[in-house]
Amino acid sequence: MKHIITQNDLLLYLYNEVSYLEKMAIEQALKTNAQLQKELQNLRAMDEQLIDIIDTEKTAAAPSDLSLQNILNYSQRSHLTTEFY
Repeated sequence: MKHIITQNDLLLYLYNEVSYLEKMAIEQALKTNAQLQKELQNLRAMDEQLIDIIDTEKTAAAPSDLSLQNILNYSQRSHLTTEFY
């Protein structure tokens, strides 16, 4: 019985979440099926775009060095103040 390779199968393959036999079957299908090759290329491109978005959001959401230093200074002063009482 021939297994139909789905988009979900390709996603699992992309993230190395398939067994050895599944990997071999998908790679064999990719050798001869241009549509599967194109679908895998599209999934890889989307994955790269998601990684770029996540990296951009991490950078944009990160506090500045000055903000971090102010927080650390406040925390240190606050800790010293509470020790004396």
